Amino acid sequence: MKYIRGLVHSFFVLGALASQCSEVKEFNKNIEGDIDLTCNRNGNITKFNLTRLSLNQEYVNILSGLSRLEEIEFTECDFEDDLDYSSLKNLKNLKKLTTNRVGSTLNAFKNVESLRSLVLYGNTSIDDEDIEIISGFNELESLKIDVHFIDAEDFSPLKNLKNLSELEIEDGCDKVPEELKSLCSSNSVPTETISEAYVEYEESSLEEFENVTSLGKIKLMRISLSQRGIDILSSLSGLEEIEFTECDFEDDLDYSSLRNLKNLKKLTTNRVGSTLNAFKNVKFLRSLVLYGNTSINDEDVEIISGFNELESLKIDVRSIYAEDFSTLKNLKNLSELEIEDGCDKVPEELKSLCSSNSVSTETISEAYVEYEESSLEEFENVTSLEKIKLMRISLSQRGIDILSSLSGLEEIEFTECDFEDDLDYSSLKNLNNLKKLTTNRVGSTLNAFKNVKSLRSLVLDGNTSIDDEDIEIISEFNELESLKIDVHFIDAEDFSPLKNLKNLSELEIEDGCDKVPEELKSLCSSNSVPTESISEAYVEYEESSLEEFENVTSLGKIKLMRISLSQRGIDILSSLSGLEEIEFTECDFEDDLDYSSLRNLKNLKKLTTNRVGSTLNAFKNVESLRSLELYGNTSINDEDIEIISGFSELESLKIDVRSIDAEDLSPLKNLKNLSELEIEDGCDKVPEELKSLCSSNSVSTETISEAYVEYEESSLEEFENVTSLEKLKLMRISLSQRGIDILSSLSGLEEIEFTECDFEDDLDYSSLRNLKNLKKLTTNSVGSTLNAFKNVKSLRSLVLYGNTSIDDEDVEIISGFNELESLKIDHKC
Repeated sequence: MKYIRGLVHSFFVLGALASQCSEVKEFNKNIEGDIDLTCNRNGNITKFNLTRLSLNQEYVNILSGLSRLEEIEFTECDFEDDLDYSSLKNLKNLKKLTTNRVGSTLNAFKNVESLRSLVLYGNTSIDDEDIEIISGFNELESLKIDVHFIDAEDFSPLKNLKNLSELEIEDGCDKVPEELKSLCSSNSVPTETISEAYVEYEESSLEEFENVTSLGKIKLMRISLSQRGIDILSSLSGLEEIEFTECDFEDDLDYSSLRNLKNLKKLTTNRVGSTLNAFKNVKFLRSLVLYGNTSINDEDVEIISGFNELESLKIDVRSIYAEDFSTLKNLKNLSELEIEDGCDKVPEELKSLCSSNSVSTETISEAYVEYEESSLEEFENVTSLEKIKLMRISLSQRGIDILSSLSGLEEIEFTECDFEDDLDYSSLKNLNNLKKLTTNRVGSTLNAFKNVKSLRSLVLDGNTSIDDEDIEIISEFNELESLKIDVHFIDAEDFSPLKNLKNLSELEIEDGCDKVPEELKSLCSSNSVPTESISEAYVEYEESSLEEFENVTSLGKIKLMRISLSQRGIDILSSLSGLEEIEFTECDFEDDLDYSSLRNLKNLKKLTTNRVGSTLNAFKNVESLRSLELYGNTSINDEDIEIISGFSELESLKIDVRSIDAEDLSPLKNLKNLSELEIEDGCDKVPEELKSLCSSNSVSTETISEAYVEYEESSLEEFENVTSLEKLKLMRISLSQRGIDILSSLSGLEEIEFTECDFEDDLDYSSLRNLKNLKKLTTNSVGSTLNAFKNVKSLRSLVLYGNTSIDDEDVEIISGFNELESLKIDHKC
């Protein structure tokens, strides 16, 4: 249902349901990433750990409702842009905030006054703005900072923390004010005496360890190693253990110097293209671990057999292409041997030593296959297989034929899969034992399985739809006992064929029980809430979805997203007399609408618009408004200011838009109840009476070092000739010659990132050669930008990913980037 997320939010914010703990655990099942909870005996959440989540406004709203929360920890999370964090001030019991490898969350929590402990660490940075925010946590007793970069120059605001009794800043105690120096401690160890190191992402980070002979163990993660990296490793003569994770090696490197590692005892690789050739001259290796998404071949086995001192060998890789393991019998000291799915290949002398956790494919009962249809092939004709899960796979005829061969299958689950056109599904009738079919966010698979007569349970859910044809197919599953439908749209009009399902004992249809035949109404259940008693709603894309809420006077809050409103939509909104809050995101209004009926919204207290053509004219007759927020890629003019000044009850006004075209903000002094005023880049324009009240987070364009521009190429213009700009992100912009010329003027640029952008035809890119400092170029789902930047000679890092492609011409251009040190390509086609 389109407002179900609103109900989830309503629970958290208003405490409408019984147990926060159980509800969040249920919510966690439907998201990517991970949430870990600690709850008290009343079911209230007291500790919240979030891992690998991209947080949007919904998550922020959820957090703000956890009023008993005492501790939050973020690990490898990020936050969407332009979120409203004001509601987080409700976390009045929050005592501890921890972030690990997270883009700064400090701005989000700057209004949480109860914080006593703050821990910031991992591959991130802090700057002067972060220090300023930290200094505002007046109750802070403990502060620990161990991050990748400390860009902050001024730590003096920290002396305002009068309750601080514990201060740890890795490599930063020298920067704190004198008053805090005696309190500050650091766990840093002089590099020349360090025994263990962890290096991530940047090969250059290895340089600080060059010639450190005390180093006994090093872990390298997500690093592309060049000759320089190999030379540094070779200088670490005291190394006893190396671990590589998701690393790669440039071509044609000279590894001969690695023979200097005479103390190296253990080598571990995880998801790494074989490093064995690099280390083949290291003669004292005793333990070798190879695992992850990689493979080994006969050449690798030959190299392994040359490690004469080897005592332990563990192999668990995706593919074993090696045919001849006989050379392993040369390993006379081997006392531990584990080869996943490979013990049958080792020589007889080693068979008794070899162990494996593998299960013979012929006897396996459950399988999970992701991304690659070819991964299905190992299960062809495995009749013992009873359950299979397929995720993010595009199925061709070959995939259908393999599925048809799995005659023992009792359950199939598809998640985010699709099927090629014009496939022959007739062979699927061989699945005579199939009892359960589940699809999640999958274009309908029902036509594929319509000849499977044994089905007893069918679950259809996620962002898809069902129509009358689907209902007709479902009605033919004569053995069906359980049917559950929770999809984005129910386009079916005629559910009467379902009465043919004589064995049906369980029926759940979200927002559809009213459509089933009378015979099934008593059986049908839904998690929906009666519309007439709902207090909060969320409506997206279709204006027609508003109709179910017409005249629902209990509705207190409504969010509308990506809807084009006509007169019908305005009339429905006017009927919601109980509304206290409306939020528009990426909506627009048809021309020449009659908004006079909106004066009926006598309880409306808050209006928020995000990336919306001004709605102010529509609501100018609503006299009860107390809070107004305007932000995103839009503008305000003098007419808008005049309308705002007419909201005589207004207490809070926040404006953060792309352009303030208004010249005269003097009418705002008529707002006698105004107690909160925030205008990004506009406080200088407000009347004198309001200047002390007005606040802004703006930075002078001339000194800005990083910028983000979305949707409108014209937004680039304010940065023209700003030579201090080092990093620029462009999203969903169509670039013309004007845009290229502006980019060319940014001579200080070191990094550009394009996301979902495109370029007009026949542009002149020659001026881009002026970007002599450009080191990194990233494109995501962008028609190739390589031709545009082919004359930029300084490029060192190139990342191409998303729904696009590369061809021979692109490869030729890439080969011309002579300074390139890192190349990452992950494209769909």
